[in-house]
Formats: sequence, C-alpha cells, structure tokens
Amino acid sequence: MSRQSGEDLVGIVDDILSLSKVEAGKLTLEKTEVLTRTLGESLVALFLPKAETKGVAMRLVIDETVPERILSDPQRLRQILLNLVGNAVK
Repeated sequence: MSRQSGEDLVGIVDDILSLSKVEAGKLTLEKTEVLTRTLGESLVALFLPKAETKGVAMRLVIDETVPERILSDPQRLRQILLNLVGNAVK
C-alpha cells in the first residue's frame, strides 16, 4: 500500500511539473519508438494486484490493427495510460 501511495504521489508531482511546462510553453515532446505490447503488459502488471483486490477482471487485448511499434513520447503516453487504467480500476 505504501509503495502504491508513493507511486501515486510521484504521478501527481509529474502532472504538476508537466502542467507548469505546458503553461510556460516549455514542454518538449520526445519522439521515441515504443513497443505497444510491452507497454500494455507493464500496465497490466502494475494494476493487476489492485484490480484483483477489488474483484475487477483485467486482461490485455490489443487489436490486430495496432502496430507493434509506434513513435511517441513514452513518458507522456505512459502517464496518460496510467491515468486511464488507474481510473478504470478505481
């Protein structure tokens, strides 16, 4: 529980810092190759214990039209997906 709380706090701080950069016009997006399945699997691994304790079924399904690799800002993409999955589990 303390680990999850710590991760949540780090996420909030990252959100605040990102918002500050956006408002200051200093946010630069990285363009790096991201493995979609690896990212999805890491999110499921992170949230599965919490989902199970809440009785929520969770599994990774990636549509066949989703490319194996995409160009994205991995930190921002992960942050968005963490928020979406985290809210879904809540």
